Amino acid sequence: MKKLERDIIQKLREKKLLQSDVSIDFRTSLVSSGLIDSFGLVEMLEIVEIVTGRRIPSGRISPQDLDTVESMIKVAHRWGKVV
Repeated sequence: MKKLERDIIQKLREKKLLQSDVSIDFRTSLVSSGLIDSFGLVEMLEIVEIVTGRRIPSGRISPQDLDTVESMIKVAHRWGKVV
């Protein structure tokens, strides 16, 4: 796993969006599997912005874009503006 992926997973755990005993990797479905509910989407977006250093317009993304750590990073690179 790459540093960005590890950092996002660590931040998700720090914010208590993921339980510490749940094992995930960068391709684990988080939203569609119910591991993270829709209320956590805003916090997930903030985490991705902090870790990647990119501002992502919320109107450009959907819950599916935040379903996996891999898709979060792709969205940040596709739509995010470096801050």
